Amino acid sequence: MRTTANDILFVMLAAIIAAFPFTASAEDWPNWRGPNNNGIAPDGPAPVLKWSESENILWKTAIPGRGHGSPTIVGDRIYLATANEATYEQSVMALDRETGKIVWQTPVYESNGWPAIHPKNTHASSTIACDGESLFVGFYNDGKIHHFSLDLSGKVRWMKETAIFKQKYPFGFAASPTIYGDTVIVAAESEAETALVAYRRSDGEEVWRTPRPKNSSYSSPILLNVGGREQILMLGNRELRSYDPATGKDLWNAEGAAKHTGGTITGEGNYVVGSGGYPQSE
Repeated sequence: MRTTANDILFVMLAAIIAAFPFTASAEDWPNWRGPNNNGIAPDGPAPVLKWSESENILWKTAIPGRGHGSPTIVGDRIYLATANEATYEQSVMALDRETGKIVWQTPVYESNGWPAIHPKNTHASSTIACDGESLFVGFYNDGKIHHFSLDLSGKVRWMKETAIFKQKYPFGFAASPTIYGDTVIVAAESEAETALVAYRRSDGEEVWRTPRPKNSSYSSPILLNVGGREQILMLGNRELRSYDPATGKDLWNAEGAAKHTGGTITGEGNYVVGSGGYPQSE
């Protein structure tokens, strides 16, 4: 059996969650960068730091396809996006948190072939966001970025075509959704069309859409409370920019980083930090 990035990911995940009970909501990891959107896990037992094929492994589950999205953990379920290279299907799946058993898998999009991307990327590199009732995830397929919502039983609730997606350098798509109030905020950035969009979580109705410069970038929008207010922060196109999460309107911007970036902003108090190391070639 071929080892994939998801196989390795789930061995690591099983070791990490070995230190935690399976029921406490404070130990959920509901979206990209965790419960506080800063990559920091809540206080709890010390995580396992050492494992092998036989040490500190609770379970190991083979995942069909490939994906670079992080596992999303809510309650007794683990949610993951994956892309099957043999069938050209992009799927969302749920696993039992305690046993690793696959509970359900829902194909959300099937294509006649994959668009070209960097071989080290995958067609499932967006991390699922979960609000406790629904799942939200984005995929690149058939020349567009599509965003989906599913309920916790795997039924598709809605799908939206967010933007046309065409890159000068076809590296692919990676941005993950972030949740704010009754909306889910997503990004799609390429030379064809760029946008920061808020959809109503319940039915996918578009609440606001803010254009951004046409430029391929891979950073995820992130909701942080910095400077005394909640802000959506984005990195790319040689700047760090802040938006009002309720309206999508610009709050402020600062020059910095690279034209094409993949990192997500972080911050605390009155400071935010972003980086981009790709050399400028144009």
